[in-house]
Amino acid sequence: MLLRKVWLIMLLFLLTAGAVVVACPCESGKEGRPAATAQTNPRIWTNKADYAPGETVIIFGQGFEDNQILTMRVTRPDGAVDKGIVMADGDGSFTYLYELDGIIGEYLVEAVAAKEVLATTSFTDGGWSVTVYDATLAADQSSVVLSAKTTHDGWCDPHWDWDFLICPSTDCSSGCTLVGTAYTNTTDCTVRYEWTPSPRPAPGEYGIFVRRTDFPNDSRRQGCGILTVEEPICTPPTITCPGNITTHNDQGECSAVVTWSDPIVTGDPTPTVSCTPASGSTFPVGTTSVTCTATNPCGTATCTFTVTVEDTEDPVISGCPSDITVDNDSGKCGAVVTWDEPTASDNCGIESFTSNYEPGDYFPVGTTTVTYTATDIHGNTAECSFKVTVNDTQPPTDPEVYHRIL
Repeated sequence: MLLRKVWLIMLLFLLTAGAVVVACPCESGKEGRPAATAQTNPRIWTNKADYAPGETVIIFGQGFEDNQILTMRVTRPDGAVDKGIVMADGDGSFTYLYELDGIIGEYLVEAVAAKEVLATTSFTDGGWSVTVYDATLAADQSSVVLSAKTTHDGWCDPHWDWDFLICPSTDCSSGCTLVGTAYTNTTDCTVRYEWTPSPRPAPGEYGIFVRRTDFPNDSRRQGCGILTVEEPICTPPTITCPGNITTHNDQGECSAVVTWSDPIVTGDPTPTVSCTPASGSTFPVGTTSVTCTATNPCGTATCTFTVTVEDTEDPVISGCPSDITVDNDSGKCGAVVTWDEPTASDNCGIESFTSNYEPGDYFPVGTTTVTYTATDIHGNTAECSFKVTVNDTQPPTDPEVYHRIL
């Protein structure tokens, strides 16, 4: 008996060489099938009625002869036939595995011995179902919810992203534009995306094309619906800008950060508002024009105002010398005096830096005021000054004059 079973197993492997099937002589009562009684009415069945592409179908057999060798014949939806060999257990039962490769439709399974069909069953490879719901962008709305129901073999498939595209024609055949991506909602198999178009499409009908993000060219994972865009019922926008703004530069800067209150707008639906440059921007010294725009589905309105930044910051003079006192040069009623010159800086730039005397000038006996003046590019000025005193410390050289003095 043992030798016979070994021979049958070897024959089984020889006959199934190259087939995409797996025979599993499992014990009866396991893998979801009940215990069988040998030599009863033979029958076969599958572990479920519908499968996803790529799944493995488990086919159970019961009521066959002990150790009977059977040909399992699977007729596919495309008419092709796959064959494999399986051997029944000692109780006349078996388990046979068949791998699906994505051909959607109904499959017929037959257990054959000696060219006689002993038992049959069937199952389906259901695949994807994508139902895109029609939607309407109503006259009084600025957004619309696009939605589709996506199932896989009749079950919700919650693990994928789906692209939503808007197409110029209702058959979604070409020219579609991606508007967003959404994730499947596991509670009702529905994926939803709220689209706020800008600008609003012209009234009419458009295609809603939905596809799985990671398989954009797989027609099994796609669907098409219709979007109706109604003529908008709304009030065109109006906008009133703030008054012109005048301010001074920020300390140490040739500019200022300027903010203002939002423009006053009217319109239905409520317009969106933007200003260029925006409130809170940095404005250079001088006058800048600001344009604000209000937009809703009915139109656009604009207004303008100016922002003027004045440079009110004086230049800074550094290193201004202290007062200087010197004796006259020998034989002179004065002296040549030198010093280290100061420097000037400004937040916007120095236009000129001048003085009434320069180091190395001749100063007469007595006190002279030296003044440095810095002027920036916007006319602001700063001064620093110091005194140069020349003392006459040389006595007269004529003796008579000298004695008269004494």
